[in-house]
Amino acid sequence: MHPTDGLKIGKLYRLGFPGIAARVIDPPAGVERSSEYCYLVESLVLRSRWWVNRRGEPDNIHTPRLIVPAAQKTPDASWKTIAQH
Repeated sequence: MHPTDGLKIGKLYRLGFPGIAARVIDPPAGVERSSEYCYLVESLVLRSRWWVNRRGEPDNIHTPRLIVPAAQKTPDASWKTIAQH
């Protein structure tokens, strides 16, 4: 399974800790991963790797969460009609 949406492999993302970032990396060959937590993240500062889902949430409570930029949404038609009045 190779995820197509969500996080991008090779891109840096900020962590919940101030001033620390982590990179999404390709998992080593033969490593089994779950369908939900399919991104492997590595932080050289923290000297660790962990699995996250497409929203940046880790697979356990002892690892930090990635700060993933929210997708920009188009405003609803109801907002357009209110703004025009």
